[in-house]
Amino acid sequence: MANDNFFSSPMTRRRMLSRAAMLAAGAAGGGTLLAACGGSGTNSGPGSATLSGPPAPESVKGSAVYLNYPGWIGSNTIADFHKQYPGAEIKESASGFETATSVAQAIGQNPKAYDLLLLNNDIAQRLAAANLILPIDEKSVPSLALVEDRFRKAIPNTLPIDTDTFAIGYRKDIIKDPPRTWADVWRLASQYPQKVVFTGMDRPALGIALIYKGFKADSTDANELTQAKDALLEIKPHVLAFKVSDLAQPLADGTAVLSVGLSYEFVSLMADNPNVDVAFAEDGTVFDVEAIAAVSATHAPEVALTFLDFVMQPPNYANFINTTRAARVSTAADSMIDKVLLSPKMDVPANATMQGFPGVEGAKAVTLAWQQFQSG
Repeated sequence: MANDNFFSSPMTRRRMLSRAAMLAAGAAGGGTLLAACGGSGTNSGPGSATLSGPPAPESVKGSAVYLNYPGWIGSNTIADFHKQYPGAEIKESASGFETATSVAQAIGQNPKAYDLLLLNNDIAQRLAAANLILPIDEKSVPSLALVEDRFRKAIPNTLPIDTDTFAIGYRKDIIKDPPRTWADVWRLASQYPQKVVFTGMDRPALGIALIYKGFKADSTDANELTQAKDALLEIKPHVLAFKVSDLAQPLADGTAVLSVGLSYEFVSLMADNPNVDVAFAEDGTVFDVEAIAAVSATHAPEVALTFLDFVMQPPNYANFINTTRAARVSTAADSMIDKVLLSPKMDVPANATMQGFPGVEGAKAVTLAWQQFQSG
């Protein structure tokens, strides 16, 4: 097995968002994102405006730039928005998504360049601390009421759109006793050497290993992270590859019988391959929430807020879920969503932990543990 392929590292959407928040801390020289922006965090620009309700289509005028991962949007969303609001324009930009460094720079150094932003809870926490997110509520974004409350609380003042939950995918025609815990994964890995693939994203992988060792998934304690790192080193010889994307495909082509990855990838594969199944570990797992936020410095707050409301309206949200095959945060559009994507195995289990931004020192501890694992 070639070393350069062992840690598969294309810059996927989730990996980009997770690394962006971590690198933003480094870009600030150990300080806050607020310091990196060179501002006081006081919002005195036009972004301080809010809407009192959905505006009349003819009154929504202007252009808003949406920093978004390529393709992470409904196939008809932009065209349908322009049709309903002919005086408004949404311009998608992926210029900040070429590398994790450029995302961090886009967020921390040039907040006025964008009106809307795809983010996860890590980034949202840092932006909120610097007053860089435009507050929203059900008056300014009425369709926000359709989002499940637990996700709204997880990433406030944003429009949650999907979740990423780590699960265990496996070939049930080969593994007859379904894995139920992370200890089962470690045990099965030794039984099926080089037939296992594992997430190659640092915080989720370490979080899973922390759970396996009996700790909290979001721990930044140096001793506990060392034990998690050692657990990953224990399983490493049996793993075919640590990957950040396409963790379901090896189950389909037979190169793997066990995979630790995102549940929605496995559920989509199950529809075409009856030999594949997915399970959530009974001892817990990790998850993330992705959302769209309006930037507080936006020069087009009415367009930005109207777009947020538009995205979560049931026909448009169904288009997003059906296009991306993501795990939903609202059931309001279920009648229009592909039934495969309504599987309970797409939902976030009650024992899942959301790994928020760990703070500057915590980020350093996580990065060190991961680097030691990669080089071990």
